[in-house]
Formats: sequence, structure tokens, C-alpha cells
Amino acid sequence: LTGDAAAQTSHWNYDRAAYHKALKHGGRFDSPEFFESNQFYVQPVGLQSCYGDQMVEIARHLAQLVDGRSSKDDVVAGLTSVDGQEALIGRFVKAFGSSSAYGSWLTPSERESNPPPRPDMPIAGPWRHGSLKGFLDNVSEGQGTIPESGSDDSQFDAVARSIPVVCAFAGDPRLLELVEIVVRLTQNTDIAVAYARLAARILESIILGVATDVPSALRMAIDAENADLDANTDSGDQCKARHEACVMLNIVSEILELEPPSFEEAVAALGSDK
Repeated sequence: LTGDAAAQTSHWNYDRAAYHKALKHGGRFDSPEFFESNQFYVQPVGLQSCYGDQMVEIARHLAQLVDGRSSKDDVVAGLTSVDGQEALIGRFVKAFGSSSAYGSWLTPSERESNPPPRPDMPIAGPWRHGSLKGFLDNVSEGQGTIPESGSDDSQFDAVARSIPVVCAFAGDPRLLELVEIVVRLTQNTDIAVAYARLAARILESIILGVATDVPSALRMAIDAENADLDANTDSGDQCKARHEACVMLNIVSEILELEPPSFEEAVAALGSDK
């Protein structure tokens, strides 16, 4: 969360050369944390990005289930039970809907009858991600259960929301089931779940101390997911998505083993015909 806040002020700088030039001009090339260079949205230094806000809401949902009388099963029920999932959906509607700091979000029918103008950039306040827009649309149209509440988005939000779950349930055999629930809350796609599963395995191995470094954690996650796939006779879409994610992460693992000297060369290797 600290890293997310530190990066929020310079979020989504796709032109790396221009961003580096701005950092050097400001004397901040070696300390880019909290450097203000966000062309999409502007909010106070120290606040989270939308990724961080989603992490916080998952963590708060889990934390409010814990008291002196609760067991781990009670916390699990907060993600698996009907009441628990309704509470989680309600929490996300409150945190990211029209009554939140993210501002008004019209229903699909309202947008169709009265299309809103494109905002001037950067906007004032936090940026609501596409997965949350789809989630809010679905809930407004009566799809108020998981996974029906989830959008067709497959972006990084899935990994962000899985992090608090891994921190709470590392070593628990129910971990991946719980990760899938928080992914499909707002992203009901197999590929989002597939990458979140791998991310959860990577973080879990580090938390439990069974991986010595990130490359070994990555390798262990891929091997564990492939072993699970080999033992699964199902050839449906979800298994295909998990296999696709393993193939991509395996390429990343092989590139890390080459110890590329720079980020640019690592990206070039990832984008090659290898």
C-alpha cells in the first residue's frame, strides 16, 4: 500500500523518456516516490490509486470479521457465504459508487438517454477503473451476486485484490478458492482468475518462506499451477486460461534467468518472437 501511494502521483506514465526527463529536471530521478506527474487524475499526495483502494476495501472486509470470538472459518464465511458476499458487494458499491470520492456514475440506461461529456484531463480526484464501472453497471441492473456482479475486464485489479487474501490465508488450502471469489467480484473472466492464482502462489511462497527470492517464487508458482493442471482432466475455458497464463509467466521466468541489464532490455526480450 505504501508503494501504491508512492506511485499514485505519477501513475500511467507511458512515455518513459518524457517521464525520465521530468524526473531529472526536478532532481528526482533517484527518488521518484510521490513525484507529481499524473496526466490522468490528480489527488492529494499520499492517497491510494484505485488499485490500492480496492486492496484496502478487501482488507477492511476481512478485518471487520475478526474479533475475540471469531475463528478462521468465520473469516472464510465472510467471502463464501451469501451474507458475506452481499456485504462485500455493498462495501464496493459504497467505496466506488456515486456516493464515493470517485464521483457520480450513471446507470447504463441513464448514460444512453443522457450521455455524459468527456472530462478534461487530468480529472480532479481518483480514477475509477473499467472493472469497477462494469461491476457498478451489473449491480445496478440486478446482478447483485458473485460472480454475476463481475465485469468482463481482465486487467491487473485482479492481482491487487488478491493480495490481502493471500496475506490472511497463506498456507490455507482454501486460498485459491478465496482468491477467485474476490477476483470475480468485479472481474468475471477466466484469464483474470488465472493470473491472480499465479500471483497468489508467488506471494504465498514468499510469505511462508519457501521461496528464496522472486525468481524462485515465480518458478515454484508456475510448477505448482502446471502440476495442478496436469492432474485436472477438465479442458474447459478456465483451464485454457490458466495454461495461457503459465506460458506467459514461464517466458518471464526465462528472461529473469538471463539477468537482463535493464528494464528496457527485459521488455524487448518479452516482446520478441521467442
